[in-house]
Amino acid sequence: MKKTIIKYSLATAFGIFFTLTIICSKQIWTCRTKEVFKVLTDSFFASGVILFCFGLLILSYNEGTFDMVMFGVKRFFGLFRKDLSKLKDETFYDYRCAKHEYKKGFGYLLIVGLVFIAFSLLFLIFYYQYN
Repeated sequence: MKKTIIKYSLATAFGIFFTLTIICSKQIWTCRTKEVFKVLTDSFFASGVILFCFGLLILSYNEGTFDMVMFGVKRFFGLFRKDLSKLKDETFYDYRCAKHEYKKGFGYLLIVGLVFIAFSLLFLIFYYQYN
């Protein structure tokens, strides 16, 4: 339970930090009211999409999308090692089983990303209603 709260807190903190960085770079304090909603929409959407895409990337990693490439790179760089006996005995099946014994969590990134995207949509509604 405590690890879950920490994961959600870190993802939210990253999203808030990234959002504030975009807000400060666009100098929101010099904008008119309608432009403020546009900047808020852009900043929350960018943060939400980044968090959501990281979650999708971890999901694809858990499903084994990059396993063959990673195995090939490991074998290639293993050719330059002195001890080749470990690499010659390892098959792709052994590598895949060892790699995916423990799957990484990704749901918290998807949820926090969707919350940021929802805030972005809320500010988008305010932007169009202010017109």
